[in-house]
Formats: sequence, C-alpha cells, structure tokens
Amino acid sequence: MSDPQPQKVQSSLTNPQVITAVIGGVVTLIAAILGFLPSIMNRPPEATAIVVVTATPQDVVASPEPATAVPTTVEAVIVPSATPIPPTPIPPTDLPIASPVPPTPEPPTAVPAQPANALFIWDDVSFTAINIGGSTLSLVGVTFNSGRGFWDARDWGPSLYNSVPPRDCLRLRDSTSGQRNPPPECADLYGLILVGSPALFWRSGDAFDVLRNGQVIASCPVAAGRCEVYIG
Repeated sequence: MSDPQPQKVQSSLTNPQVITAVIGGVVTLIAAILGFLPSIMNRPPEATAIVVVTATPQDVVASPEPATAVPTTVEAVIVPSATPIPPTPIPPTDLPIASPVPPTPEPPTAVPAQPANALFIWDDVSFTAINIGGSTLSLVGVTFNSGRGFWDARDWGPSLYNSVPPRDCLRLRDSTSGQRNPPPECADLYGLILVGSPALFWRSGDAFDVLRNGQVIASCPVAAGRCEVYIG
C-alpha cells in the first residue's frame, strides 16, 4: 500500500480574514497606545500600565486591562538620635590662682611732737624743775624714780606743784649742803625743799625716769645733767 498523498494546506498568511484581523489589531494597538500615552507619562514612575491586545479572527480587540498599581510600601526608618558628646575637660594649668590683694592699710597719722615745756637741771646737791613753756605748768601726777631714789611732785606743796608760772622753778637740795643759787634758766625761785636720802633720786644709777600717772614719759641720763620733757 502506497503512502496517501499529502493534502495541500492553505497558508493562514494568505487568508484574507486573518490579514484583515491582523491589520485591525495593529490599528487598535496604535490607537490604544496613543490614548493611554498621556496618562502613562503623568503616572508616577512606580506605576506601570500593562496593555494586553489579543487579535482574533472576528476582528475583536480586547480591552486593555487596567494597570495594576504597584503598591508603594513606605517603611519608617528610625534614625537613632546622635549621642551627645560630653565636653572635653580642660586640663588644669600650672598657673597659680591670683589671690585677692588685701588693701594696704594707711599708715597712722604721725602725731607731731609737742615742744618741751619742762626743763630739769641737776648737780651733785640740787635738782631744779623749770617751766620753759608759755603757760602755767602743772606737775599733777608726775613722779621721779631711779630705782634707788624716789620723789613725788606733790611734796612740793599743793599750791606749788600744779601751777608753776612760766620761767619759774621748783628746787630740791641736799639738806647737808650749804646754800646754792638756782641755775640761770630759772628767772624766779617758786619753791624750795631741803631733802635727804632717799629723795636724792638723781644721784643714784645711770638714769632716772619721769613718770606721769604711772607711765614713763621720759628717761634722763644722769651724766647729761639736764633733760627737756613735754608734760601735757
């Protein structure tokens, strides 16, 4: 038995209906692209339109499926806040901290020295107190002390020791000596007392002190023979 003869198959490319359907599908595809092109251009880049075109022999063009929106997922990213950097401590320097300078105390005002108003003159047998000031001299509270002898001015008498006139004098004299004249600095003898030891204070030791109310106001060397003192 011989093989059957093959039947002649008509190509689909020569079929007028197929050709017409293909041309219609191409035209429909172009029109669809032109229609959706503006919306595609204005659509966010993450959403893409998908157009499905099916060519059928019946010249029916399938409607494009609506584009499936690509879901956009926004993930919250928490950025940890920057940890504050503590300030770098400044190393101490070797410079000393300046201490406050205390105010310099003002020096005390010097009290001007008062001019002497009493002159004491002595020799081997007599002692003379002369007022060399310009006013009456008071010997209240005045004593003389050498450690070996002592004399209180009150013993010259209450009406004499507290009111010696200027240039006048009060005298002590050794009772064993003869008469003596006052020194020339004494203009007038205001009072005289004859005394014995221990009232001869100027004859004992190297110096004697002049005190007023118990405070030493002058120290007079015995060898000098005279001493000027201010008695206030």
